[in-house]
Amino acid sequence: MDMEPDDRTGRYVGFGISLGAAIGCAIGVAMGNFAMGIGLGVGVGSAVGAGLARRRP
Repeated sequence: MDMEPDDRTGRYVGFGISLGAAIGCAIGVAMGNFAMGIGLGVGVGSAVGAGLARRRP
């Protein structure tokens, strides 16, 4: 199994991090803890992006 990152993986993970940061900002404002919201959003977003990169041909 090759674990080297490629352009496709980077694109999806980058998209996931960006989307996760945006959603995390909104969650952080709603919770009253901005840093925790961003951390949660980026973590979930990068995981979703990595999952999309593995599923897409």
